[in-house]
Amino acid sequence: MKHIEVWTFKFCPYCVKVKKLFEDLKIPYTEHMIPFGDPRLKDLEAKTGCGTLPQIFADGEFIGDCDLMHVLHEKGELMEVIKS
Repeated sequence: MKHIEVWTFKFCPYCVKVKKLFEDLKIPYTEHMIPFGDPRLKDLEAKTGCGTLPQIFADGEFIGDCDLMHVLHEKGELMEVIKS
């Protein structure tokens, strides 16, 4: 399985939602919680083109946000994305 990293804000409902999805599916992940206004968000935005959190990476490659992880799960494709 690929190494999953989830960049989050502390009180973000989407961050909580994607972490719950991963926990329910027993997908291990490393969380990087950053405070609101942290300059690392600008770095992430420059790297991914996405200016919101959560941002999810698999082996260092940006694979999407909370909504996309749920769409992939509903299509039965999430495990394929993180295992291949």
